[in-house]
Amino acid sequence: MIRVRLTVANSVVLGLILSALCLAIYVMSSWHLENQVDRELAAGGDAFSTEWVNLPFRIGMPPDAEKRIAAFSEFGADPNAVRNFLVEREFLFPRMKLIDPSEMPMPGRPVWDAELFNQSLKGKSGFITATVPEQIEGTGPTEIRIYSVPLLRKGKIVGAGQIARPMRSVRDEQARLRRTLLTLLPTAIFTSLIAGYFLTQHALSPISSFAASVAKIESQNMNERLPVSGNDELSTLAIAFNSALDRIESSFARLREFTADASHEIKTPLTAILARTSSALRAPRSAEQYLEVVQSVDRSAKQLRLITDDLMLLARHDQNAQLGITSTVQLSQLVLGQSEWEGRIELSVDSEQPVKGDAITLGRLLRNLIENALNHGHSDRKVKVRLWVEAGEQCLSVQDFGPGISPEHIHRVFDRFYRVDASRTRASGGSGLGLAIAKSIAESHGGTLALISNVGEGTTATVRIPIAQKLG
Repeated sequence: MIRVRLTVANSVVLGLILSALCLAIYVMSSWHLENQVDRELAAGGDAFSTEWVNLPFRIGMPPDAEKRIAAFSEFGADPNAVRNFLVEREFLFPRMKLIDPSEMPMPGRPVWDAELFNQSLKGKSGFITATVPEQIEGTGPTEIRIYSVPLLRKGKIVGAGQIARPMRSVRDEQARLRRTLLTLLPTAIFTSLIAGYFLTQHALSPISSFAASVAKIESQNMNERLPVSGNDELSTLAIAFNSALDRIESSFARLREFTADASHEIKTPLTAILARTSSALRAPRSAEQYLEVVQSVDRSAKQLRLITDDLMLLARHDQNAQLGITSTVQLSQLVLGQSEWEGRIELSVDSEQPVKGDAITLGRLLRNLIENALNHGHSDRKVKVRLWVEAGEQCLSVQDFGPGISPEHIHRVFDRFYRVDASRTRASGGSGLGLAIAKSIAESHGGTLALISNVGEGTTATVRIPIAQKLG
């Protein structure tokens, strides 16, 4: 499930962030603790560098350390705590060594680190962490931080001294911090996992609502839409989906209308064929009467074939079928090659370039436009056909001077089986596929077809097809 995957992914990311945060906290806290020790050592070392003559010295651990521990134990003190106290107290006293041993007020103890001591004799102070053997039996080795400074007398280096601090308390504090972080980290991750699951479920709940709404949408209720609320990514998704549903609903409506119109157009010639053949079969007829029946059936069959050819051409265009265009065509030649248009059209060629196209389909495009203009134009005026080149396209316009098309129809003239005059039939006004086919042919050649009409003035159809150089 997506909510589980999202929860796991979010928890992994959060776990990595928390782990990095805990590591940063631990590193910075450890650095702060250790730096605090260094600051204390540096403060004490700088004072020791010049005031060493006036400071008390100890030779070492008191010889009766074990007796002291036993004495404290009789009063209920923890022997180990007493041992640790004596050890840490031992490191409070500095160790020093002078260049001239005769100047030592009393015998000193060996310095903690000889290399660091030699550096201090050259005037360089420095830090080092070292581990020293146990000072009292049972305490074990002790990790200490050592600071070495040159000893000055009247501005001259006469020796070097070292002071130290045990790191036990720092390491104990670091260990407590580690335990705390290692305890809190899994708890935080587990809590975020549970909270993340419910938050993810809440965030994805609109998607479940969308899915339920989509599941109810069928062809009978295409007007249903997804609920839109808020202004986030899910509302954007709902708006986009509703927009897709609008287009699908419109396509369904056109498909239903197309199916009904196609059935009606096909039914008309079939009805005529059945009527004539049934009438001829009911009683004997003369040869002339049978010939008339056959001729009528032939006309209806040709109408039926023309409808099916138109539908197949539109179906090929809907499937983006390629025409296999390999030749160039002069549009003016397609117009001049039609003898039935002589005296009925007026052709003017301003400029012309060949287009790469299929002569048969382009001829059909021009035939549909010109026949449509002749059928609906003014009977006393010729249809004007004009050719010109513009912006790398061969343009052709067909203008009639008929009654024109009213604005409520102009946006639907390219719909299949649509007739501006609903009373027209195939015999008087065609099937209503002519302009739809013309537009599909223009688009299959990479061009466009547009229609402009003014009521009472006429209609102009303009075709634009890229010239051959642009396609090649």
